[in-house]
Amino acid sequence: MKVSKHQLRRIIREERLSLTGEDIEQYLKDNAATYHQDPNLDAKAITMLLRDDFMDDVGAKVELTDEYEDLINDLSQDPGAVVEVTKRQLRRIIKEEKRKLLSEQVHQMYEEDDELRQLGEIIENLTHYALEGSRIMDDMGMRYGELAALGTNARTIKNSIKELADKFDQKLDDIVKFSR
Repeated sequence: MKVSKHQLRRIIREERLSLTGEDIEQYLKDNAATYHQDPNLDAKAITMLLRDDFMDDVGAKVELTDEYEDLINDLSQDPGAVVEVTKRQLRRIIKEEKRKLLSEQVHQMYEEDDELRQLGEIIENLTHYALEGSRIMDDMGMRYGELAALGTNARTIKNSIKELADKFDQKLDDIVKFSR
């Protein structure tokens, strides 16, 4: 199969967009575990190596945010050592725990309201089919150049449905917050 430069650039661009936060976090954790096995490396050296890894392999795709900076700092510490937590890290931890608690309360709402659960399932299905349709259109666009423009339409639909799902989740969070 022949791939034109244009198609290759599009593949690379889409691959960059497909990285998730979980993928990046796992990548950094794996590298940190490897670095901690070397007795010659201290926390500062590991921090520098993890930042280099991030910038070399992920930095072109994702911005080095405070969250990733905190993660790198956490991972560079000796796993057996006592770790001091900064205010920013503590806020992030509290925010994550709060998000978990809210999602548990949303699940209770789903159990109590059949229509809400049905709407959530429909949005999940739309999201799944939009992602799958976009992927298939991209694959077909590579094989049949005439279909490449339809791939753009499929991505637009996918993004719109993702936005709908995000807004739905936000509204559920708001309902839980205000129902207390």
